[in-house]
Amino acid sequence: MTTPTKYKDTFQSKAARLTWIILGQLIWIIPVLGGGYYIRENLPEWIDLYFGVTTAQKTAAALSARAELLSEPVIMNPSAIAAYIKAAFASMTAATKAYSLSSVAGITVSLGAMILNIGGIIVFIYGLMRIRKKYTTQTHDTFLVNQICKELTPKLEAIQKEVHDLTEKQHHA
Repeated sequence: MTTPTKYKDTFQSKAARLTWIILGQLIWIIPVLGGGYYIRENLPEWIDLYFGVTTAQKTAAALSARAELLSEPVIMNPSAIAAYIKAAFASMTAATKAYSLSSVAGITVSLGAMILNIGGIIVFIYGLMRIRKKYTTQTHDTFLVNQICKELTPKLEAIQKEVHDLTEKQHHA
């Protein structure tokens, strides 16, 4: 007696099993990678806000404008020289602070983006490993079910035939 095709692991059943496993993994992979993408896109703004880069740049620009105003030849007099030196020094200090904060923020953003990229790759690889593991497990389970069905089907058919024969005998007697 040949085994019915419903107990064989066909290409269609393998493809369906793989498709459902992949869809099951995408349920958690897409939100995780989407969250990483959102963080990566907003990271420069958050880092600038944390370090106060914009405020430092505005302060440096304002102090530079003040020093420029005090450097005008019309205003230059002995009493204004001290105010100009003080304003120029404050302007240079603020510009240095703004540049330093901007550099540190840029390095932090680059580092954060690199960590997020590595994390995304790890999540993707972990998802692929889970897909492989689940597919292997389901393939093994399918094989066991099909093996049991192959063994039980002839026995069940024999029992069904006996029951049918006994009912036939009972009806004829």
